[in-house]
Amino acid sequence: MIRRRRLVAVALLALVLVGAGWLGASLVDALRGGDDEPVAEEGASLTERASDEAAEEESGEVSSAQDGAADASDEDAADDARSGAGDEGDGEETTEVAESTDEPERTEDERTEEDAVGAEDDDASSGEDAAEEDGTAEDEPEPRRTETVGPEDFYPPVSEASSDPDSIHVLVNRLNPLDPLDHQPDDLTTPQVRSSYDGMLLREQAADALADLFSASDAEGLLMTLTSAYRSYGYQQQLYDGRAAELGVAGADEYTARPGHSEHQTGLAADVIAYDNPTCGMGACFGDTAEGIWLAENAHRFGFIIRYQEGTEDITGYAYEPWHLRYVGEETAEAVFEAGVTLEEYWGEPAAPRYPGEE
Repeated sequence: MIRRRRLVAVALLALVLVGAGWLGASLVDALRGGDDEPVAEEGASLTERASDEAAEEESGEVSSAQDGAADASDEDAADDARSGAGDEGDGEETTEVAESTDEPERTEDERTEEDAVGAEDDDASSGEDAAEEDGTAEDEPEPRRTETVGPEDFYPPVSEASSDPDSIHVLVNRLNPLDPLDHQPDDLTTPQVRSSYDGMLLREQAADALADLFSASDAEGLLMTLTSAYRSYGYQQQLYDGRAAELGVAGADEYTARPGHSEHQTGLAADVIAYDNPTCGMGACFGDTAEGIWLAENAHRFGFIIRYQEGTEDITGYAYEPWHLRYVGEETAEAVFEAGVTLEEYWGEPAAPRYPGEE
């Protein structure tokens, strides 16, 4: 009985062991099969994640590199643009700026044209600024001279006004008569030039200078004629009395100097006109002739000035006389011509529009 029980127990134990072995094998297989698939999937997932992370990291590096390159390109473009702005007209600088900003490259002609337009704008702007600073408009006429200029404006003057009637710098006007009134030069001679009539006289220096002046104008085909020269005190008296009888004293004073106050009495004054000009004899129109223009531009080379200039009546007392030459010597004539003033202004003498005592 006991043995049977043992056999049964052994059989049961064997069954248990066999069953346990089968269960163990099944469990092992189950466990092994269950690990293989998840591990593979997890490995694949990890690999994919690693690949994705690597790809993302690489993409991020590429993007960063691209962003950095773009930033660097923008900085370079800005630097080039600043450099180009400081060096206008430089073709290479301008081309780099155009390329970095994706702008179409300009041709050399277009750059030249744009630079020229810019230069014109700059010049125009500068001109407008200068006009605003100066306070003058472009076409504003210069004011008419109304005050006598002092000698300090031409310092040092090459000569001074003289009261000596024998000086070539003697000043004769309505405030400064000759002394004596009936003075007559002692070196009068006949100038060797074309004259309206025979017997005209000038002081020797003036006569020689006038001959040189005529020779120079003749060489250029501009023929002139001497029409008035030295006048004595008596002859000037006759002229003045005739005008006064015709026009009255005020009318005579407007056109004719009183005896003793005429430059012609010094022997240093000469009136010249065009030799053959049917439209203008002696008058303001002479200043518009070829001879008158040449005389105004060249008389100083021979020691003469246009004594009564246009617009200076309130200084000299006489209207414009483009035909009236006054000899003062080459050095003084050059200085007066360059200054563009009257003798009164150059020598710093008072204006003389009226005789003493006249209002």
